[in-house]
Amino acid sequence: MKLHLVKFLPAIIWLLLSIWLLTMPGSKIPHQDWFDTFQVDKWVHICLFFILCFLFMLPFKKQMITKKTYWFAAIAFLGIVYGVGIEFIQRDYIANRSFDIWDIVADIIGCSTAFALARKKLVGI
Repeated sequence: MKLHLVKFLPAIIWLLLSIWLLTMPGSKIPHQDWFDTFQVDKWVHICLFFILCFLFMLPFKKQMITKKTYWFAAIAFLGIVYGVGIEFIQRDYIANRSFDIWDIVADIIGCSTAFALARKKLVGI
């Protein structure tokens, strides 16, 4: 079965949106004291990366089971690499942003959760 680029359009749009959000200068990000109390930033990272990975996994729904698991793992891995890379970009190139290891942990949770859900719902494992 061939995968068509149009099936990846939602994922590509989400990727571009995430790049925009994650490279926004810190001074442009709204901040409330309760954000820190409830770790809103970490929940945003989990959700961003979960949606990103899951949207890239969806087009593989009709692939053979062995190929799906391989692609899902590759997508989750690339999502984690992207998250780590963004942290270095924030540290080195974005004003009022910094490297945060806990953002990477949140990104890993989002990517891993997408992998687990995709395996369960799209593969049946």
